[in-house]
Formats: sequence, C-alpha cells, structure tokens
Amino acid sequence: MPYWEQSRRLAVLLERELRQGLPWPSGGVIEADLYLLRRVAMAAVLLELGCLNYPPEAAELAKPSFQAAVARAVAEAVRGYPQVRVLPAGR
Repeated sequence: MPYWEQSRRLAVLLERELRQGLPWPSGGVIEADLYLLRRVAMAAVLLELGCLNYPPEAAELAKPSFQAAVARAVAEAVRGYPQVRVLPAGR
C-alpha cells in the first residue's frame, strides 16, 4: 500500500479522537490489507463504529448525539492530520 504510513498516522489520530468522544471502548488500530484501501491514491482508513446486529450499539448508533460526536471526532482528526502531499514510489 503506497500510502501505508500516512494512513496509519490518520488512523491513530482518528482512534484517539473517537476514543475520547464515544461511549464504548476502542478496538484500536488494526492493520489490514483490504482491496478497498489499496485502490486509493491517498491516505485512507476504514472506520467500524459499532454493530447494527447488537441492539445496545444499534440504539447508540441511531442517536443524533452519537452521530454528532463521531462527526466532531473525525473532523478533529482530519484537522490534526498534516496536509503534506507525498507521492508513492514510482510516480
């Protein structure tokens, strides 16, 4: 993944902000070689915020206050991410 290091930095920022703003523990940052993330030409992360099949989490996910907390956390993480364009090797 050409943007692995940049993606990891963004994931760490997101995890920190989400951990502070959400009502349940974080699962941490997990590295995965996913097709979806390999195919982009920029830093990319996949967020899993809960499970709709688990009623307590599904109820929390539906709350506007939860959604606002997620939006704030993501905005703060993106704001804190260094906006430096780095081209992948070979370009």
